[in-house]
Amino acid sequence: MRKYISTIFILFILLFSCKVYASPANDIFLDDNLYNCIIDAYNQGKEDKKDYSYDILPEELNEITSLDCSKYKGSIEDLTGLNKLISLKSLNLSGNTFLGGTLKLSNNYGKLVSKLNLPQSLAITDKTYIIENPKIAKVENDLVYPLESGSTYITMKAKVSGNEITEKYLVSVDGGTVKKSSNCKLSSLFLTAANLKKGEGEFSFDNKVKSYYAVVNNSVSKVRVNASVLDKSAKFVEGYGPRDVQLKNGTNTIDVKIKAQDGTICSYFVSVMRSDGTDANNKLANIELSVGKIDFSRDVYNYNFTVATNVDAIDVKGVAESPLSKVTVTDIDSKTSNNSITSKLKIGENKVIITVSSESGSKQEYTLNITREDYDSEDNYLSDIEISNYDINFKRDVYKYDLKIKDEKALIIIAKVEKKNATYSITGNNNLTNNSKIIIKVSDENGSIREYTIIVHKDEKKSAFNISDIFDFSNISIKWIILIAEGVTILVLLLYIIFRGGNKPKKPKVKQHKTNKKSKGNDSKLLKYGNTCKICGAMNDANSKTCYICGNELK
Repeated sequence: MRKYISTIFILFILLFSCKVYASPANDIFLDDNLYNCIIDAYNQGKEDKKDYSYDILPEELNEITSLDCSKYKGSIEDLTGLNKLISLKSLNLSGNTFLGGTLKLSNNYGKLVSKLNLPQSLAITDKTYIIENPKIAKVENDLVYPLESGSTYITMKAKVSGNEITEKYLVSVDGGTVKKSSNCKLSSLFLTAANLKKGEGEFSFDNKVKSYYAVVNNSVSKVRVNASVLDKSAKFVEGYGPRDVQLKNGTNTIDVKIKAQDGTICSYFVSVMRSDGTDANNKLANIELSVGKIDFSRDVYNYNFTVATNVDAIDVKGVAESPLSKVTVTDIDSKTSNNSITSKLKIGENKVIITVSSESGSKQEYTLNITREDYDSEDNYLSDIEISNYDINFKRDVYKYDLKIKDEKALIIIAKVEKKNATYSITGNNNLTNNSKIIIKVSDENGSIREYTIIVHKDEKKSAFNISDIFDFSNISIKWIILIAEGVTILVLLLYIIFRGGNKPKKPKVKQHKTNKKSKGNDSKLLKYGNTCKICGAMNDANSKTCYICGNELK
């Protein structure tokens, strides 16, 4: 019995002294040393230090703004969970090399897939690449191009918050001799010059279109041709790539030629018309307004319109007919801007003047007289708000409502406007949680807006006991699964020892051993037993050293 009690005692000591390592302590992270570094950072400046077995909370992660893991050099392998440190501003992982994704290429280029799980607050800069076998592949602008069949490692060295970070990728190229690309298209094409006015020399680029037309004024004697290839294996033909081009009066044809990897040639043409300086067009093609409406005509130079009292600013843009014209916009505060302006509006009358200056020097003014109303609009009210399965007791002059709902993620809402010319929009009616705000904005034809707000309340308290939690292992962390499994194993051992110990084996029937009998002639005489085996209970001869039944050593 004492033996069983000792065994049980030892098992209980093992159960309660054994520390379970489902490392790290927080299941968001997979790397022990990364987690230890995070705990170190959290403990900085705190009296209540946490040990590495502490399960750090999300709000505690948010307190960490700087993470220096330089003392864990060469021991951090996985950055899973690091992106949860949303307040991180500084990161030092120097001395560690992380494994990125594997890239397989055949004939086309590909992009290296990073597994650096960084927070959005941190950016990777100053990238450089080291290729172990440069005959297999090359890297240009973060893209990998195959050169010949085989495999190689590419190592990226970069900076994060000024500290070095390193990631290594395996790149394999299949297909024997790599097929050369025939792609000779451009990804961009545009003109620049020191004295180009906005709109001059502009055209809409599409790499499927080979010819373009642009106009510049007489003062522009030289333009810069800017272009980039779509396939990085392609190259510009010498003398036909990005360059400066001198312009003469009239039409100038600029040719851009690209040579693909397989030798295919593509050509793009830009015809640049340089004015002779006599263009007298000083008309507008349109006036664009952020609020309000006007019936625009190029030959009407004065416009009057009204905006609501809550409109305190307006965006005004003048669009010239001729790309050679210059447009300036001046508001009531004498603030002037090219082409467009955001003008602040006072209550009452406001004036904005758009001036169009032709290349030849003639000018034309367009005047906007804007009246900002001094009263509350009556045309932006709702007559009712209907919500499926709920009643908010709507009143047109009440703009805030509290609504308790069940577990809906969104509500079916129908808003009814009083005036036919009013419009409304609804925001916030998705992924509803407790205290979510649904806002209904009602606007009249002049842009005056009135808001109705519905504040959602949900009972999100979880019941004290939910039987599904017992079986839903998605809510159980790995360390608890290990702990439960360990406890069940020990319990089974205890039950086995207890019940086996209660059924003692029966003492075997004593057999007469041949050594227990001495013979003299024909007479036999049994010897007296004097040594009982403590294991099986068999009676042995007093002089025996081992049990004749079980072989146990006798004392």
